[in-house]
Amino acid sequence: MPDPPPPASRPRVAFLLPATSRTPIGGYKVFYGYANALAADGYGVSIVHSFTGSGWPRTLAWPRVRDAARTLLRSFWHRLRGWHRAPPWFSLDSRVRFRVAWSLSESRLPPADLYLVSNARTVAAAHRFRSIPPERLIHFVQGHETWALPPAELDALYRSPVRKIAISGWLAREIEKAGGSATVIPNAIDTTRFRIDVLPGEREAHCVGMLFHTAAVKDVDTGFRALQLAKAREPRLRARLFGAEPMNRDLPDWISYVRNPSPQQLLDFYNGIAVFLGTSRQEGWGLTVGEAMACGAAVVCTDNDGYAEMAIDGRTAKVVPAGDAERMADALLELVHDDAERIRLARAGHDHIQSFTWARSVALLEAQLQDAWREGGADGQ
Repeated sequence: MPDPPPPASRPRVAFLLPATSRTPIGGYKVFYGYANALAADGYGVSIVHSFTGSGWPRTLAWPRVRDAARTLLRSFWHRLRGWHRAPPWFSLDSRVRFRVAWSLSESRLPPADLYLVSNARTVAAAHRFRSIPPERLIHFVQGHETWALPPAELDALYRSPVRKIAISGWLAREIEKAGGSATVIPNAIDTTRFRIDVLPGEREAHCVGMLFHTAAVKDVDTGFRALQLAKAREPRLRARLFGAEPMNRDLPDWISYVRNPSPQQLLDFYNGIAVFLGTSRQEGWGLTVGEAMACGAAVVCTDNDGYAEMAIDGRTAKVVPAGDAERMADALLELVHDDAERIRLARAGHDHIQSFTWARSVALLEAQLQDAWREGGADGQ
């Protein structure tokens, strides 16, 4: 029996994303969180992931045929493993319709009034839709994806008439530089999940934490160098890491790693460290820094624009130049050796991150959806 239609005052919304992931991805967590919130508010919500992005190649050039064949084999493997279902690391509302399509071609999409699209390549494919006009697309910008498209093509997407939402002020400014415009809706932190269970003053000051990730932009190499420099000056230092990928290096006995932590393990991780290191050279927003703040860890992080949405040097965090392991080690040891300053920063960061609420972000998103629905004729597909 089909689900009842959503109330007439609310549009049907479909989130379009690239391939599924069996391990957590920050941008997906944001979209899934919005999907849950909209479903709870009475919207008809679908999530569609794609295996290929654009389907079979338009030419018979060998590299394109080879890539398509690999994707086809991967799709069969994913189905055998059950990977066409909702990811196990996020609890989706049962009212959210989840599916994995071969591609995000129009014929494979569910009926919807509005389509929210993230990932630059997926957005570029959506711009080629013929039956879905630009007024019914929303480009949800979660990063400055110069690694996904050439700068000229990315700027063309930013200038397009498609409505754009940016998760941070710096991304909105990048869009404006290209000649476009965007509404800023900051990411939110679920403070019921990310909270203080162990007071900052009751934590072992010599225990620090860091995200492990193999992407070059995360720059964990600088983080490891900073930890080694700090350890040479403070032998009592211990480090805990978490991440989704296999560890690709040998760790000394004073560094531990938790791969694919459960929600409870992640909460325990953040509450078990006194200081969190944010090492990235670029972030759209920087969820891990926000999560660490919400859990009462003092933050040392780089000066990338995404972290700057919440990390204010001297007020809510210690901010150091990206790629500077010596400065990172200095800032880390300052907090390890000064309990009063560490606790002050931890409390200030915790208090500051409380303003990044899901209620606020969802309300801003719903206002954008209602505006886009009216502009698009509010008549659906």
